[in-house]
Amino acid sequence: MDAERYTTKSSPWSVPETVDRLTGLIAAQGMTLFATTDQRPAARGAGLELLVWDDGGRTRVSYVTPAALAARHDLPPELAAPLAGIDGLTDAALTAPSHD
Repeated sequence: MDAERYTTKSSPWSVPETVDRLTGLIAAQGMTLFATTDQRPAARGAGLELLVWDDGGRTRVSYVTPAALAARHDLPPELAAPLAGIDGLTDAALTAPSHD
């Protein structure tokens, strides 16, 4: 992945648990989640905005950087600013204690 266009972070949890943690935080923030899809066969080239994947036994979370996403859609600053929230959301999902 192009390092300037994508951010990739490691998760200490499995792919399903990481997805559960991310979707739980999205719901807790009152955000709308449009869909979760198992895209394993096509995920590499799909242009997904947020991808949770297995990298040889290590769970990774990758997403288009807010700046690249804003540029792709030619967003004005006031619409682009909230996109930066993805960094904190993924940090929280990947570092918060498990709710088990």
